[in-house]
Amino acid sequence: MSEIDTIIAVEQLGTQAKSFLESDLGKYLDGSSIQDIEAAKDDLLNLDPYQSTDLKDLQNKISSIQKRAQVAQAIRGYLAEAITNGAQATHQLEEEPE
Repeated sequence: MSEIDTIIAVEQLGTQAKSFLESDLGKYLDGSSIQDIEAAKDDLLNLDPYQSTDLKDLQNKISSIQKRAQVAQAIRGYLAEAITNGAQATHQLEEEPE
């Protein structure tokens, strides 16, 4: 695959990611990810470290909350990265001499 083919593929992927985020499913996943992140923050803020006498149990609860937020952040991050890379590829293609 040539460099120009790679740039075109990245641009197309970015366009697809943007279209996906504008679709009903994309809006649902994005909204759900935001809600999951906010819920994880609330869970951490409301977690009583003194409720459990077992340190391992407390660590497991915190780890579970963090993993939920990390998955949600990853979903949003992958889509944002694809869109950003696609926009950069579009810019590169516009600057390419013909």
